Amino acid sequence: MEQPFQKSGEREQAAPPPHKFDKLRAVRNLIDEKIPEKQAMAVVETIADARDGLATQAGMEKMETSLRGDMHNEIEKSELRIRADMERIRADMEKIRADIQAEFKRFYWYIPVVMGAVIGILKFT
Repeated sequence: MEQPFQKSGEREQAAPPPHKFDKLRAVRNLIDEKIPEKQAMAVVETIADARDGLATQAGMEKMETSLRGDMHNEIEKSELRIRADMERIRADMEKIRADIQAEFKRFYWYIPVVMGAVIGILKFT
């Protein structure tokens, strides 16, 4: 995997360990507040599920680094494709230019013949 993109002077920081969510203690606290046990358990499970789905700063930084690497790779691939297309277009243009020059050379001798014919026609009219 590529190195993460860091700004000058930036230091890599270790993420703090995630806080352990004590479900049993949370259920007991809710029961102590006169919430029925089944309802307290449902509330705590909902909170635990929501908490598990939250993004951490370390997770976001890891995802950002991965995305930056992917974007960098895609930009490089796109640049290579564009350069290859430009080279192909340049080669096509050179071929067209050579074809036009060849046609011009082929018909170049017609100019004096046509001009002579025009002058000859104008003399007789």
